[in-house]
Amino acid sequence: MSIRRQLPRFAVAGTVGFVVDAGVLYAALAGGLDYYSGRVASFFAAVVTTWLINRNWTFEVGRRQSKLAEFARYFSAMALGGAVNYAVYALIVATAPRTAWLPLAAVAAGSIAGLGVNFATARQWVFGASAAGGHAWTTGAQALAPDSRMQSLQPQAWSAASFWTALAAALLALKMLGLVLDPQPQFFMGDSASYLHTALTGWVPPDRSYLYGVLVGTIVGDTQSLAPLVLVQATASAATALLAAWWAELVFRPGRMVLCVVALVCALDPSQLLYERYVMTETFTLLSLALTLFALTVVIVRGQARWMLVAAVAAAAVVALRMSLLPVAVVCLVAAPLLALAARTLGFRRAMLGVGVAVLFLPLVSPLATRIQSGPFLLAAWSPLLTAGDFSDPAQGERVLNGIDLASPELFAREVNLWHPSGFMHRLTEEVADPNERSRLARETALRVLFRDPLGVAGLGWRTYARLWNSETRLQLMRWDVGQNPLGGGFREVLAKSFRFVADELPRPTFTSRIYLSVGLWTAVVSLVAPALLVAATLRRSGTQVAALALLAGASGLILMITGVLTTLPVVRYLHPLGWMISAALVPALADVLSVNQAQLRDGAGLAVTPGPRGRRTC
Repeated sequence: MSIRRQLPRFAVAGTVGFVVDAGVLYAALAGGLDYYSGRVASFFAAVVTTWLINRNWTFEVGRRQSKLAEFARYFSAMALGGAVNYAVYALIVATAPRTAWLPLAAVAAGSIAGLGVNFATARQWVFGASAAGGHAWTTGAQALAPDSRMQSLQPQAWSAASFWTALAAALLALKMLGLVLDPQPQFFMGDSASYLHTALTGWVPPDRSYLYGVLVGTIVGDTQSLAPLVLVQATASAATALLAAWWAELVFRPGRMVLCVVALVCALDPSQLLYERYVMTETFTLLSLALTLFALTVVIVRGQARWMLVAAVAAAAVVALRMSLLPVAVVCLVAAPLLALAARTLGFRRAMLGVGVAVLFLPLVSPLATRIQSGPFLLAAWSPLLTAGDFSDPAQGERVLNGIDLASPELFAREVNLWHPSGFMHRLTEEVADPNERSRLARETALRVLFRDPLGVAGLGWRTYARLWNSETRLQLMRWDVGQNPLGGGFREVLAKSFRFVADELPRPTFTSRIYLSVGLWTAVVSLVAPALLVAATLRRSGTQVAALALLAGASGLILMITGVLTTLPVVRYLHPLGWMISAALVPALADVLSVNQAQLRDGAGLAVTPGPRGRRTC
């Protein structure tokens, strides 16, 4: 049957499905379900309805196969368009006024948005040969073969565009399902309060990202709801997982099943799932960093220097969202064209041009670096090595440090010195009232500590990093990351008044926080050895693969260095980007090693092994 006849029939089936969808949704709302969980039930009812119509009328399936297997394929295919459908529906529900017509309008908009994806996947993947006319796929040689009938019934291989579209839709569907299970926004102490204050008033925080607060204000707008922010962050997380698969395809060119595993491992990373819901910079920071590393890998693998500009813009966003990642951004921008030169994908002149772009990046982010008052954080990080003589005025140092135990082994001792009234930073505030001058003084004092005792700073960083290997300490830090601390009355009042969100004084454990504190407790260990794992992945490799893996190994090493050396605590949250690097690089590398080992086993069994496509070996 031609597509001209199928598409109108599919639209009719979709209209019937829309009526069922809306009807079941209204019934679910009347039965006490909310807008989001009720739509899950109505979507399933609509899928069953449209499957029956499409298999018997739209595509006129005549082949014999298990109806259960066909429905499973159909439901999987509809889930792709359903992700688009549900995202549009959820956005409208979160932003539009609650009226009697809202469910109908939201379902209609979502159904129209997902119509094209649903038709393409149903026609090409589910109903396969029948949808395309059956014999249209059979060549003359196949017609003479004994199994020609079975070959003609096999669905066509997806094009690259179809595969990536389907994978993106599947990731989005997975994220939407996660929002159904855990839709509530979450908060982390003063950080979230600062970002929301910026979103509401335009206030420029002295020690946190201004860009994220602006993004929150833009996304939330006049909706008086944080649901759009959580929805956008979940979508950004899906894009980050897709970038991991793109990176793996660019470097390793593995099979599509491996690419799906890469994306799935990244999307299900416990820290990814957790921070999609937090009013924190983590999700957007990781997306920007992933885009930076992907663009730089294009420079390395394909020798396309113009991608340095994309990388520079993305890196600027990384720094604007999290200032502590400035060393990672700068080093990676400089290293990428040099690695491309070593891999011989860039000539000397173009490599130097790429380094020039990296050098120009520094003036681009220097206003950010000078605005952030980083001095107190740096001085508190190295406070166990601090003496009164490190101050420009030793007498002032004596007054600030008098009676304070800087060498305390307690885990939160440096945090106390940074924030608590009993800490030395509170005394420094009394000495120097101007925050900019105080930050300058603290930064200069910290640098004197570094120049006086660089090995001591390195040893302090190593001890900070080593604390993460203790499972009890790691769990304590992860609980602190989750923000299981009382929310202030003023903050809860702002949430209720400005965002119509009623927060408990003590946040309750959620579905994603439980996953983070159980599974994430052990996946974090993998992050602690990420540089070593990435270096090990370069074995048996050469050329651009070694250079691309070296880029990730260097970036992961810098992130661990920042976590150990430049912070007052070995914050597990700072390891968040390492999950993306492990997913993108180690999954395809491990799959490639396993395929080589299987080929060697076949060699030992006396089977003939011949070179296959893309350098693989086939029997």
